Amino acid sequence: MKTAFFQTVYFPNINAPTGPTGPNVTATHTFASNYTGGTVLPDPLGDPLLGVSVPLPNVGQSSTKIDFDKASSEFISKIDGYFQISYNLNPSTPVIGTAQIVINNEINKASVMTSQLATNHFSGTILVPLHKDDRVSLRVISAAPVVLPAESAGASLLILRLA
Repeated sequence: MKTAFFQTVYFPNINAPTGPTGPNVTATHTFASNYTGGTVLPDPLGDPLLGVSVPLPNVGQSSTKIDFDKASSEFISKIDGYFQISYNLNPSTPVIGTAQIVINNEINKASVMTSQLATNHFSGTILVPLHKDDRVSLRVISAAPVVLPAESAGASLLILRLA
């Protein structure tokens, strides 16, 4: 008797049929990294606030709704939505600098990680709306070259559609 009362009061639809399955929005995703190493050189002729694109040649997994432009190291959204973008930058040697996400050549201020002392790890996660053909890149600003280790996750970027 207690159980029936409890179910009726707290879970009135406990035996109701399951509703229809919604769309799998997280199927739109991409993950890329740099485990081949290399050096990101400062660009004295480029925009000093945007920084230099971090090469991410090792595209691990990607859906068809996010493209990658190898020439510019930019990801291109092929669908509107609300996305989580996460990055890690792990230089071989500590550097003083800034890591950030740039969307359509505009800095996402919530993604900016600036070190006051030399460090060998930068990371950030943001939640942002993206539209079709928006371009996303991981950028670094440093007066000194940023050396990425070989055979290790020197840099990585994850883009995941949430809605």
